[in-house]
Amino acid sequence: MSKVNKAKAFFQKNWQRKLLVVMGTIGAIIFLVNFFSFSTLLAKEFVYVDDDASGKMDGSEDYPFNKIQDAINLASDKKKDVFIKEGVYEENLRLWEKIELTGEKRGKVVIIAKDKDEPVITMYNDSEIHKLTLMKGKYGVRVKGGSAVKISKCDIIQNKEDGIKAHAAKVKEKYQLEIYDSYISQNGKNGIYSERRKIVLEDTLIEDNDKDGIEVDKGSQVYIKQSRFKSNDGDGGKFYIDQSNITIKESTFRDNKREGLEIRAEGQNGSIYLEFVKFYNNKRWGIAKVEKAPFSEINWRSSFSFQGLTFWENKLGDFSYPIKIY
Repeated sequence: MSKVNKAKAFFQKNWQRKLLVVMGTIGAIIFLVNFFSFSTLLAKEFVYVDDDASGKMDGSEDYPFNKIQDAINLASDKKKDVFIKEGVYEENLRLWEKIELTGEKRGKVVIIAKDKDEPVITMYNDSEIHKLTLMKGKYGVRVKGGSAVKISKCDIIQNKEDGIKAHAAKVKEKYQLEIYDSYISQNGKNGIYSERRKIVLEDTLIEDNDKDGIEVDKGSQVYIKQSRFKSNDGDGGKFYIDQSNITIKESTFRDNKREGLEIRAEGQNGSIYLEFVKFYNNKRWGIAKVEKAPFSEINWRSSFSFQGLTFWENKLGDFSYPIKIY
């Protein structure tokens, strides 16, 4: 074999060895991530709920409760979380601090409000809900003031007023409302209504609500990514510039009966930034700029910025002129 061929063979063998090492390392990392995620789940201590349970009920896996609130109350005393087996539960829940409520399978754990004039679930600080369907209450979720909560893989539908109603909290990470991979639809007012606070919303569909898809009060900090606001009877989204910091990325506002996005100004500067957001087939403007107090063109330019926006077939146009309602 010539020196050139020997060199090629050496480098090829060496490259293959390095590739195997890299692939082995990646495989080991994936295994460890999955292993530790599974181990973490196994390590959790749960109080169990099964709607078919009867007789002896102590919240153990063998003798689960048939009421979720009973499990929540025990979990609060024992510093445990709650695991809910498939079924339909008719309750109004208070999820106390530092408790995680997890359904067995998304779409298969349905909680219907027993009292239609109360929220399906009221969440307190550092509580979480996952893989639940919440319906037929005054609100699907009510977030207590000053509370940080997390909602993921939940379906929040057919509630009398807002799907999620969040009361005010300090605009800091430790008090934030987080919503991931959820579906919020057919609620009698807004999909989400929030007073001043910090919000993270990702990978969520908000559609067919009787008012706005989402409305957030002024002075809030909001981060939205890869979410859709579709076919709501009001605006897809309504946000206030005043003392706010709003970022929306890779999201879509479509087929809403008013504006795709309404940006309101009441006279104070803030920041709204849009990146790779789509607006189409909204029945009024793609983006409407609304002044409730004098707000100059310089103020608009310094407070509202964007890149990579896409518009088509919005009935009144892409951007409105400043609409004065004072």
